[in-house]
Amino acid sequence: MNLTKTASPASPQGGALVTYSLQVTVSGIAAQNVVVTDVLPAGMSYAGSLSAPAPAVTGQTLVWTLGLVQPGTFQVQYQAKVDDFATGGTVLLNRAQAQSANAPTRNAQAPVTVVGDYTVHIAVYNSSGEVVKEITVAKYSQSVDQVTASQDAVIDHVGDVVNLVWKGQVIGSWDGTSGSGQPVGNGEYYVKIDNVDSFGAETSVTTNVTVDRSLSTVTVKVYNESGEVVRTLYSQTAGPVDGVTSVTLSSDTIQPGPQPTPGVPQTLGIVMSNGTTLVWDGRSDGGDFVGNGQYQVEVSVNDGKGNNTVVVKSVSVLSSGTSAGDVVVAPNVLTAANPKAEVSVSGGLALTLKVTVYTVAGEKVLSTVGQGGAGHVTLDAGALSSGFYIVVVDLSDLSGHIDRKITKLLVQK
Repeated sequence: MNLTKTASPASPQGGALVTYSLQVTVSGIAAQNVVVTDVLPAGMSYAGSLSAPAPAVTGQTLVWTLGLVQPGTFQVQYQAKVDDFATGGTVLLNRAQAQSANAPTRNAQAPVTVVGDYTVHIAVYNSSGEVVKEITVAKYSQSVDQVTASQDAVIDHVGDVVNLVWKGQVIGSWDGTSGSGQPVGNGEYYVKIDNVDSFGAETSVTTNVTVDRSLSTVTVKVYNESGEVVRTLYSQTAGPVDGVTSVTLSSDTIQPGPQPTPGVPQTLGIVMSNGTTLVWDGRSDGGDFVGNGQYQVEVSVNDGKGNNTVVVKSVSVLSSGTSAGDVVVAPNVLTAANPKAEVSVSGGLALTLKVTVYTVAGEKVLSTVGQGGAGHVTLDAGALSSGFYIVVVDLSDLSGHIDRKITKLLVQK
């Protein structure tokens, strides 16, 4: 006994009917108690029989009880419908099996591949027409000609999600965040679905979504001695909260990095009187540990009721246990005839130097980075005016930032 299976068409679009033919071939003696089973894959549904006997249908499983099959060929045919919303390139594979009491079990399959003629792009825009977030880009067998937003199309709390539905299928969702993952402001937004067919022709549909929620937000900015923001931390909470009347730091000194001094904490806890807590691990936004120095911690709290509170605290940062040595700027008095200085570090470590020059008023006027691991860098101050300058030297090894040194430079022209 043999079993073969064919499908037509082999490359259907969404919503199309596929005709399957199952052929049982018996040679020699009759096959007894023949049962043919075919299980439809997800993405297809049984649409009806084209031959007798019709199968018994249970969910996605089709069963033909044929009994005694005499030598020769016996064929059954049926149709299955591809889901209206089918992703282009999806392979739909259903496997058939023929069993008999006096013959080996036979298997057959006939895969079909869904044709995806449309590239569907879904994005969220604000009222100014700016892209807020890309939702998805996918290929589908049909264009999305109508879309609705689930429920009331209003995002009214953190975690609320609006689903985009087409022909009963969810094709995307938006949780009220931007592309960076931060909650967007309250207001009217619209979701635009662009359909581009295989010839490049484009059609679009839109649906509106409203964001209307109360959020309490905490923003912590850590400033170095030059007034630069080295780290920003965020926290969002659903709904209004009680205002912040005070901020407490877990310590007045931290020593981030792999080799802290015993008894000195590595991280800083920033605790607000309303219970909100954020932790700074001593790293910059770039991921490196900051160097020695005094840092300002600015805590800004919006309580979700229109009130904003700002509290500033100070913390000292000690470098990690690795000693970077001393930084030398030579010469440290530059002239028009000799505008360059060599910045180097002692100690023999393979360090990378980043040199930033500030005016005494804190304005950054020059920055340069040396070759990785070289331990020195040339500073060209030819464009600087006469005066005193603050030179900040950040030192990094393979593990990241380990120290910061500060010195002075005089330019005379």
